[in-house]
Amino acid sequence: MTRHAKLGLNSKLIVYGIAIAVIKLSILLQYPKIFVPNRKSNMRLFVCSQSLIWGNLAFYTANALLDIRLHFMREDKKQTDHRRSLR
Repeated sequence: MTRHAKLGLNSKLIVYGIAIAVIKLSILLQYPKIFVPNRKSNMRLFVCSQSLIWGNLAFYTANALLDIRLHFMREDKKQTDHRRSLR
């Protein structure tokens, strides 16, 4: 694969992860509104949905940050390898 193709693939993976996180969070935010109109009526489902929301948010945030960090690490490694080959 060429350098630009790999750069595009890494960018697409980052955008895909963020898009999936937004979709999952929007679905999880609808659950309490549909199934728990009053918090006191079904507190267990409310707590479960809140824990899923915050867990998914934490996971996908960490995943996106790690993907971005790995992307820049790959670019730095390629640049240093290219400089070494020029010597």
